[in-house]
Amino acid sequence: MASQIRITKTQEFSEVLAFLQEYYKGMTENEIIKQAVIQDYRTKSPFEIFPAEKVSPALQKEIHEALEEVKRGEVSGPFESADDFILSLKK
Repeated sequence: MASQIRITKTQEFSEVLAFLQEYYKGMTENEIIKQAVIQDYRTKSPFEIFPAEKVSPALQKEIHEALEEVKRGEVSGPFESADDFILSLKK
């Protein structure tokens, strides 16, 4: 059963949607909004790559700190992106 969400389309929101429609060509506004929410979740919660495991608070803290270092460009090494780094932790 699908539920619905009502969103008031302000001027700023309309501008954001217009910009995203250029980026996500061929997608409806609803699809763009869903994609944006999913993408926001993925950038804020890298722990979805550990679906079968409970991530300990210590590992959560370590991952969070490491991602912050990557975002600031303070980490060098064999990883091309934060996603590559996170995936290496799973091994």
